[in-house]
Amino acid sequence: FPHEMIPTAWSEEGIDLVMNIMGVGGLEPQKFGQGTYADQCTMNGEDSGAILETAFRIVKARGWDATLVPVYDMANHANGYFHNMDQANDSRTHPDIEVVTLRDVKAGEEMFLSYNECHDYTCYGIAHIYTTPNLFADYGFIERMSGTQRWPFATS
Repeated sequence: FPHEMIPTAWSEEGIDLVMNIMGVGGLEPQKFGQGTYADQCTMNGEDSGAILETAFRIVKARGWDATLVPVYDMANHANGYFHNMDQANDSRTHPDIEVVTLRDVKAGEEMFLSYNECHDYTCYGIAHIYTTPNLFADYGFIERMSGTQRWPFATS
């Protein structure tokens, strides 16, 4: 998953096109491509530079909070049957991260973790609030139609 694909790297024209397709006040998310290095890490409008923006996008696209975990962070997202690996311990209280499989994995099978149905304690219960529009807003993709998409609807 290249860092250039996440919405923070999209051009203004690309964002405008997606917003035009979704319609103002229409489909969620209405805000995406938010959170550049310049927005979150610089002061007084100083230029962050292309290298820092690229590094920020890599951590945002592949990191766990602000931490990069070699190999683990290279796994792509999938839910349902495809979700076959996860973190076994709470990274806030354990210095070492333990990665486990969730089912038997065949030789050569791709390893997938879930960005919103994770089982470890650092997920903070996001499975119920971090839905398909959030994945699109943060990562620029929509999950495959395998029964794992979740869309929020207003109940009031």
